[in-house]
Amino acid sequence: MLGNSKIIRMILLGSAVLLYQNCGGFESTEQALLASSSSAVSFKCTDDSQASETKSLLLSKQQLTNAIEDLFGVTTLNNVSGALSSLGEPINDSTTHARQSLVSSAEIDSFHSIAQAVAADVVGAQSRRENVFGACASMATPGPNCIDNFINNFAVKIFRRPLKPEESTFIKNLANSGGDYLTNLEAVLSYSLQSPYFLWRLELGEGGNHTPERTYLSQYEIATRLSFATIDSVPDDALLAAAKQGQLSNLAQIKAHAERLLQTPRGQEKVADMLSWWALADRAKDVSNLPAELTGSLELDGLNEAMSDELRVFVKQIVFQEQGSFRDLMTSKKSFASHAGLAEIYGHNPVTGVQPASFGGRRQGLLMRASFLTHDTFRTSIIHRGVDFQKRYLCNNIPSPNVNIMGDRDADALTHAELLETTNRESIAHQTKDPVCMGCHSVINPTGFAFENFDSFGRLRDQEMIFDSEDNNSFVRTLPIDTNTVIPMSGNNDVPVSDAYDLITSMVETGEGAACMSRNLFRYVFEKREERVDDCELQRVYEGLNNPDQPLLEAVVELIANEHIGEKVH
Repeated sequence: MLGNSKIIRMILLGSAVLLYQNCGGFESTEQALLASSSSAVSFKCTDDSQASETKSLLLSKQQLTNAIEDLFGVTTLNNVSGALSSLGEPINDSTTHARQSLVSSAEIDSFHSIAQAVAADVVGAQSRRENVFGACASMATPGPNCIDNFINNFAVKIFRRPLKPEESTFIKNLANSGGDYLTNLEAVLSYSLQSPYFLWRLELGEGGNHTPERTYLSQYEIATRLSFATIDSVPDDALLAAAKQGQLSNLAQIKAHAERLLQTPRGQEKVADMLSWWALADRAKDVSNLPAELTGSLELDGLNEAMSDELRVFVKQIVFQEQGSFRDLMTSKKSFASHAGLAEIYGHNPVTGVQPASFGGRRQGLLMRASFLTHDTFRTSIIHRGVDFQKRYLCNNIPSPNVNIMGDRDADALTHAELLETTNRESIAHQTKDPVCMGCHSVINPTGFAFENFDSFGRLRDQEMIFDSEDNNSFVRTLPIDTNTVIPMSGNNDVPVSDAYDLITSMVETGEGAACMSRNLFRYVFEKREERVDDCELQRVYEGLNNPDQPLLEAVVELIANEHIGEKVH
């Protein structure tokens, strides 16, 4: 146990909780649902000076992990993996990505353990100790000013700004409090890593001007906001140097750093994370219990991981290597599936080199990959596919089903014998035909019907295999697939489509998809739902995404390095 560590923990993390509760907070579900009333495509930009309230948020587990690696190196990160494993990810709303969780006592304990583990690892190894505190920290009798090197250099990286005089004084007193000097250095580092200025993305406008509606951020606070938005980590040396020199004072300077950081490996991972979240690629399904007749020769081992990995490779290829547009992301037929099972699903031989293969059949883009289409029952989930597509990709508000209505709907389901002679589409159409149900299912069902030419593995098909659930899922017969349908779009526009391929093409051509992605990128980056006052910014992002000649990456830069990046809105 470090000297004074209990006191440090109580004081610093106690103040951190108060700071989070006062500066962070969270949106309730009701607030989130009421926050925006814009239609899917039409953003009403009336006052470009307005923006929605911003939050000072606790670092996520991924951000803390990245920060530890970037500050202290991969060896330290690996050595403290046990302490990090006790920390959970913050809770975000599944639809809006708005941060909802407050800090818990268990998290406070985890932060304390992580800080102690990092401090012990760094101070216990001469090379790492000297990297943080300087060569003087390894001398038999360090000079009285040895700790100044830490305060003036490495502590600036941890606190993401120069230290205040009282903070420097506290650290000096801690380093020279008597006893073993290395133990005192552990206490100094542990103190720093439990500071609210390290664990929170605090935006207090230190040294800036304030109004009742705005807090204007310091250069270092802008650097921090920009860094976590682009690479989910602390500012690098170049960004800190720019902040020190006052070179983050205009959008051109800020955008240059945003473009630079997004091109780094960590920036590319951030964009892949963002688009994977939008594509619902993190929802792995257990397909191991599907009937053998349906599985056929498909290789299942490692299939879920292969789906996720291939999608991320595809995103990086389109966004970074090809500087592709939103249209390219939605319509490219390129596949990087090297896994035998995934390659079979996509209709080509496994990729063995760097050159991509091409999808077989009517499949295209990000949203027709297997991660969205896979289901764990032999009858595909028309309803789930329809709801997910409408909510996540078209930004239509599909309310949660009423329990009583669901009961009536389920009571009207076909009998087991009837199901053996009925397609999935016919069954769902029958079960939801009541006018009360069709209030929502008139939108949900057609969308799900368009995807019925994909089976539960996401393979293209023209026949549905019918299985008997009461006879060990034995195969009964095949029935022809019908995917022709009419999709309700915003503005009371009904779009006839022959299948999901047409649906994806339509969402690109009408601008519906670009508008919805604008909203979802905003939600992911800022961990809040957009409001009407954000429409000017959303309009600019939408125009970039909807332009087939503009790289998608430029729209991401526009979103992050926007004119409000230097303001905290109250």
